[in-house]
Amino acid sequence: MIGPAKGDAKQGQVQASEVQIDLGYTYPGSQAGETYRYMGMELTRYPEPMDAKLKQMNEICATWDAMNEAAKLNKVAAAWTAASVALGALSAIVWRYSLISN
Repeated sequence: MIGPAKGDAKQGQVQASEVQIDLGYTYPGSQAGETYRYMGMELTRYPEPMDAKLKQMNEICATWDAMNEAAKLNKVAAAWTAASVALGALSAIVWRYSLISN
């Protein structure tokens, strides 16, 4: 699996768009019939193809799928950020008017 290097983020910091790329290949110690999720489908893992073009196409598709998942997570994170900024501005306005009315 391809992903960010360990130690990139500070201790305890979570990154919203950290999505691992799953190529769908079997790996040492994997059980027969293991599955993985790919573009919303549940598929069975299979050995890595020997054909270089097929391998490259699979890597591109897996990367594309991971990018789409990261984009969905970033969209949700942006909505939460916008909501917190709006509520922060609203609380500042309410606090300001409460000082004026006293």
